[in-house]
Amino acid sequence: MNDTVSSRLGADYAGNGVCTFTVWSPFSETMKLRLVSPTERIHEMQKSDNGYFTITLSDIVPDQTHYFYVLPDGSSLPD
Repeated sequence: MNDTVSSRLGADYAGNGVCTFTVWSPFSETMKLRLVSPTERIHEMQKSDNGYFTITLSDIVPDQTHYFYVLPDGSSLPD
């Protein structure tokens, strides 16, 4: 992941339902994205070498999608 991507933390909506979610957590081994609306689901995020976790989804509805990051201990944190 390069500096351009790492500067776009949070939700970066690209249009047509495509959104990339990015969070920096260098000491975590895993991270999940928990969508709570419009439907609840959990996705495993991918970690880069510099501690950023990211996932791109293609079915996101702007202003209707609410989400949390799920830490390895199971706690959920808002963006």
